[in-house]
Amino acid sequence: MLINDFFSITNYSHTDYSADFKICLNNNHAIYQAHFPNYPITPGVCTIQIAKELFNFLKQSESTIKKIKNLKFTHPLIPTTHSEVNFHLIWEDIDDENLTRIKVVVKKDDIIFSKMNMQLMITD
Repeated sequence: MLINDFFSITNYSHTDYSADFKICLNNNHAIYQAHFPNYPITPGVCTIQIAKELFNFLKQSESTIKKIKNLKFTHPLIPTTHSEVNFHLIWEDIDDENLTRIKVVVKKDDIIFSKMNMQLMITD
């Protein structure tokens, strides 16, 4: 888990099927020492994991990523430049097998860092 280590939630609001999170990235985390020394960039896989953990936080459950589609990284997420970013999640439940379809946009002001569509299966 990355929550409260790699990132922390500084603010959030939600409705039944959407949520907005403001998170703070820990730019001193060991991941940034390797990716990349003297030029830290948030790895794409960490962005995906953050989105999953934010959904789990809201639902107070655990989930497994079943599918990722339309994943786009449009701007590097550099924690020393943008330590606080926003994650916007919109989801809909799929009737079978506890699946949820989620759209995620990661942004700060006018900069969009990434967009993705995921399917998560609630596991507990």
